[in-house]
Amino acid sequence: MVEYFAHFGSTRVMENMKQPFFSFVKEGFFSIRGLIGDTCLYVRFIKERMEISTPFLSERVNGYDSQQPDIKAVRDLEQKMLARLAE
Repeated sequence: MVEYFAHFGSTRVMENMKQPFFSFVKEGFFSIRGLIGDTCLYVRFIKERMEISTPFLSERVNGYDSQQPDIKAVRDLEQKMLARLAE
């Protein structure tokens, strides 16, 4: 999933730990931190953008398929999210 996130933001992986740590940042919207292989994610949202970024992130996490990640769907949702901001 970390590789999947890298298609629409900045990721960082610290592999030198007992359980590798990762972080993801969608600049201006939210950041995610967690341990690779763990089922828990820690998310911090930018308050002013939560109305838009919460459903965006939720759809990405709930719709993730490790066998066939749909990067095009991510890009389409991202464009819709950015278009809403421009309104």
